[in-house]
Amino acid sequence: MTASKAVRTPARKTTPKKSTAPAAAPTPALAAPLAAKESVAALSLRLIAGGVPAAMLQTIIEATKAEEAAAAARAYGAAFVRFQAKGVKLIKSIHVERETDDGEAVDYWYAPLPEVIDAVQPALHECGLAHSFRVVEQTTDWLTVACRLTHTESGHFEEVALGGPPDHTGDKSGAQAVASTNTLLQRLTLKAACGLAEKHDDTDGRLGNRTSAKPKAKDTKTAKAAPAVEFMDAGDFARSMTSWRKLLLSGQRCADDIVAMAKTRKPLSPEQEKEVRSVEAMSPVEA
Repeated sequence: MTASKAVRTPARKTTPKKSTAPAAAPTPALAAPLAAKESVAALSLRLIAGGVPAAMLQTIIEATKAEEAAAAARAYGAAFVRFQAKGVKLIKSIHVERETDDGEAVDYWYAPLPEVIDAVQPALHECGLAHSFRVVEQTTDWLTVACRLTHTESGHFEEVALGGPPDHTGDKSGAQAVASTNTLLQRLTLKAACGLAEKHDDTDGRLGNRTSAKPKAKDTKTAKAAPAVEFMDAGDFARSMTSWRKLLLSGQRCADDIVAMAKTRKPLSPEQEKEVRSVEAMSPVEA
């Protein structure tokens, strides 16, 4: 009996058919998001390397810049709100009493520029803000100064500008007249940029708290008796005492200062002055 051998037929190799569908076009490298704090220049190079078309690249760059500017403005706004919450106070500490060239009497109080800077600068720095000044325009008869508040992290800034003529009052030279106006404008623009005002703010006497022109000498024979002194109204005094009390108790003002300050409007009566001095006596005495 003869044994039969089974013969295996080798499997036929088949080649997969090629797809007739067209290959998808390569997609520009847009998937990678904008890296944290990636500069616009770095983003541009990355997109160019990824094959982004020029028209699309320009749109992306402009949108990125707008987004960065909006974020910087929001950061500045948040910092400015924190600054306002500090409650910075500006106190008038300088008293000016003089007569103008045309015979008018000027009497006013103000906070000088160094004191304004000393008051606002620590609070600004705590909130990530810094101030600076620049001369916007200067001619022989006009000076414009701007104060800029800058958010130091984002670079966003806000600016306030004011102008005025050189201050030739008194016996100032040309340079001194410009310097005087420059100092005044720096003080005013810094207060405006910070959103602050001195208590009972005015225009430094130039357009504000003036008395009438100096009276001419009277004939002693026909001169009438001086009119009775008109003291401060009781209601006005009560309202003023609210702020005066704080100044007295904090030691920022003494009773003599308050009496002199009141005289620029109307003098205090003996009873009113006595009340002011009684409040001063309540203030704590430093050792």
